[in-house]
Amino acid sequence: MNKKYMSVVLLGAICLGLGGCQFDGASLAEDGTEQMGYFGKPTSDQEGLSSNVKKALRNGSLTSMLIIDVSTISEGTVRLSGHVDSFGARSDAERIASKVDGVEFVINSLSIR
Repeated sequence: MNKKYMSVVLLGAICLGLGGCQFDGASLAEDGTEQMGYFGKPTSDQEGLSSNVKKALRNGSLTSMLIIDVSTISEGTVRLSGHVDSFGARSDAERIASKVDGVEFVINSLSIR
């Protein structure tokens, strides 16, 4: 085989091998126990953040009667999902969530019916 072809095959094999070594978002707490992150079960701080966002959404004028799922993706990042009735409600939900203490980024996955 020619050297150029072998180089491409070798590079492809290396890329495939490294693709399986992805960070799962877990980290160790000070006591050595594993805290789950993005791909795992939320830590208690993350559950508190989701809970605070849900409370804020229940107090919103356009969002109080809607069922919006809130999940904490990583520290400071929440995802809103579900269905809303209007673009205004979708925007309002994102605005409300972004104002909650501890929220740094909102992923708005809400769809409009």
